[in-house]
Amino acid sequence: MLAKFFSFFIELLKTVAIVFVLAFIIRYFFIQPFIIEGSSMEPDFHDRQLILIDKITYRFHGPKLGDVVVFESPQNHAVYYIKRVIGTPGDQVTIKGGAVYVNNQKISEPYLKNGQKTIIDGTETGVLDEKIPANQYFVLGDNRDASSDSREWGILDKSLIAGRFMVVIYPRHWYGTNSSKLEIRKSSKVGYQPTFQF
Repeated sequence: MLAKFFSFFIELLKTVAIVFVLAFIIRYFFIQPFIIEGSSMEPDFHDRQLILIDKITYRFHGPKLGDVVVFESPQNHAVYYIKRVIGTPGDQVTIKGGAVYVNNQKISEPYLKNGQKTIIDGTETGVLDEKIPANQYFVLGDNRDASSDSREWGILDKSLIAGRFMVVIYPRHWYGTNSSKLEIRKSSKVGYQPTFQF
């Protein structure tokens, strides 16, 4: 009887060890949970939503126009942001008259709130014109009036990007049809709800 219990206990420990090793590998190399904090990506993403990011895709190619990415803040590497890629390497990004142009073409932005303008320095008359260098990206929040993004702190280096938005885990009823991004802080525990700050 004791031998059977001991054998069962050893098998249980092996199973738990395998689960923890797999969870560690998945968490640090494949996907990562984040909780959104703030309103910079509304209307698609909301405060306190739990999301997962894909950490693999950008090892094979860079972000594409429209991708929603999570990255270390260029101003504070302990804080993570979530934003939408508007300009990729080689693109010319221009913001003028409240609209965004990429390579002299006005882009369609269905993820913005109706009538929302993209302003520079607090005014629609402000102009920003930026050529995006290699391994750099221009990112904006979908809720432009409440977003700290490339208009404020400049272009984003690819090395700061943690991954690509995959899915909203909870609460799902808030999830819109367009991908988005918000400001967040890195999860420190596997299998537990991560915490974030602005």
